[in-house]
Amino acid sequence: MRAVRFDEYGDYDVLRVVDLPDPQPRPGEVLVRVRAAAVNPFDNSARRGAIPQVTPPSTPGNEGVGVVVAGDGVPIGTRVMLAGSFGFGRPGTWPEYVVAALSEAIPVPETLSDVEAAAVPVAYQAAQLALVLGCSLTPGMTLLIPGVGGSVANAAIQLARAQGAGRVITSTGRTDKAERAAEMGYADVVDLSRESL
Repeated sequence: MRAVRFDEYGDYDVLRVVDLPDPQPRPGEVLVRVRAAAVNPFDNSARRGAIPQVTPPSTPGNEGVGVVVAGDGVPIGTRVMLAGSFGFGRPGTWPEYVVAALSEAIPVPETLSDVEAAAVPVAYQAAQLALVLGCSLTPGMTLLIPGVGGSVANAAIQLARAQGAGRVITSTGRTDKAERAAEMGYADVVDLSRESL
């Protein structure tokens, strides 16, 4: 199979497409043919050597989406999101095939394209953890979610509304992001370049 990996730390030019053996699933795992993979700040930090647990050679990719082609526990042909510790001390989601534990292969709703689904796991898991563990979100609660325009903040806003938050206030230091947030229906947007929070 082909895979993107780096054999030394550095900028984007250290990334190479290489041929690697196809991975083989063990009991309790599935083999997934990757159809789309996201690029996260984690991947860039790992490639530059800022994540001590990631050492070359390494295949980046922390999240993605694909189709189950082998293994047990998930029907062959099921489209799944890949959400787990990919790229962190193990191969990431940038090769053609990835082995995933059953808990890391989440069925994808038909309403999401491959590209959309590939970008869901990290942002939405982080946002949900923050809402449930960080602030114990309850219906009617007013929340301040800073950093609109970032994937985790946008996911947190959507999840908070879906889970009954009464009012969601968000902020950004960039007028273009504030305007985009208003277009997306985020009513309470504070543009920090124009006003104080």
